Amino acid sequence: MHIVITGGMGCGKSTVTSYLKSCFQNYHFYDMDERVRALYNDRNMQDSLDSMFGTHHRKQISDIVFSNKEARERLYRLMNAIIFKQVADQRDYKNVFYDIPLYWENSDLQSTIHPDAVICISCSAETQKQRIRSRDSISDEKIQSILSLQKSLSEKEDLSDYVIRTDGTHEDTINQLTHVLIEIGM
Repeated sequence: MHIVITGGMGCGKSTVTSYLKSCFQNYHFYDMDERVRALYNDRNMQDSLDSMFGTHHRKQISDIVFSNKEARERLYRLMNAIIFKQVADQRDYKNVFYDIPLYWENSDLQSTIHPDAVICISCSAETQKQRIRSRDSISDEKIQSILSLQKSLSEKEDLSDYVIRTDGTHEDTINQLTHVLIEIGM
């Protein structure tokens, strides 16, 4: 079974995925953010980033690409070839959970994965911004800049097969997840 976990930043995808890892040790887990972070540590990628942006430091590149559409598109082109191959390679596994925040923003990912189910992890906009501020120590302006480039949480919810709201307690989130997994047949 191939299941996509998606949602907005700061909505609790990592919490849900950590729980799933503890319960489904026979599943393979593909974490898009983790794979992208690994690319920033790859020497060849660092050379390409230095050449393209004058730096290979993720935070500096983030500042550049979130304020410049052309730079953002260059970064996506550079990384997407590697990322899409990694995603395609997951088809070799019988059971996979994909943690992909921008799944609904990328039609190439959608046509590559063909999941059995898509679960959207969501919360209120205020909870989301509060979590991002405390986790990443970034300004409301930068948060809004990043979020404006993504589908809204309500759009992601509408497109997904299941929605888990994480505004409540950890126990509430796990109870919702358990019900969704039973519905999926796991």
